[in-house]
Amino acid sequence: MKGHGIYDKAEYRTREEVERWSDKDPVKLFEGLLQKEGVVKSGEAEKLKGELEGELEEAIKKARSSPVPDFSSLEGLVYPKGDKD
Repeated sequence: MKGHGIYDKAEYRTREEVERWSDKDPVKLFEGLLQKEGVVKSGEAEKLKGELEGELEEAIKKARSSPVPDFSSLEGLVYPKGDKD
């Protein structure tokens, strides 16, 4: 629902267009369906989002505090041993 980058104000889209597509947001629609079907109760979705955001923040902290891998090890991260063929 935003521009293509941090500095992209998305001025090429009207507010109406953004609102129209926001109504079709699959995440919102699925959340509504889960509530309608009784899979999650009102408020549970917000609680889950909070938990997920906490996990994400922890993962970001861990990644930022981890040492930068040595350049020679990068190929192994993309192609595990034995998978180059």
